[in-house]
Amino acid sequence: MSRIRIVEGNITINTKGNHYMYSQGNITFNAAGFINETAESHSYGDPIEAPVFNLEKRIIEMYWTYGDTKLSNKSRFYVDMNLIVKTTNYKEGESIKVYIKSEDGQPLTGDSNELILTGIVNKDNMVVFENVLKDYTLNLFKN
Repeated sequence: MSRIRIVEGNITINTKGNHYMYSQGNITFNAAGFINETAESHSYGDPIEAPVFNLEKRIIEMYWTYGDTKLSNKSRFYVDMNLIVKTTNYKEGESIKVYIKSEDGQPLTGDSNELILTGIVNKDNMVVFENVLKDYTLNLFKN
């Protein structure tokens, strides 16, 4: 991402305390007139190491849909349900895994207690698993 700021007039920056600028490349100042910096000391060369921002990757919401309809509770059908996973701080193209397990510990499908889904995060920070259960016969028990 880049930003160009064009100002017709003055820019005044007053910093109470320390003022740090971090860049992966060079920082260049140009002026048609003069650049006046006043400080007790200036340092150039080896920079102070920039802080690492901890942008924790998280799943912020998961829900089932039937077509474009978000399911709020139970569905009469399961074969063509989609699982939508909303994420934050993932990059487009990264993968996530979702584990689907039975609540009672009984086999979910066949003799397996869980399904493991792997999906790719899209540009909208979402993973869409379409028709997740279409290839499975679920063991459905009525309580």
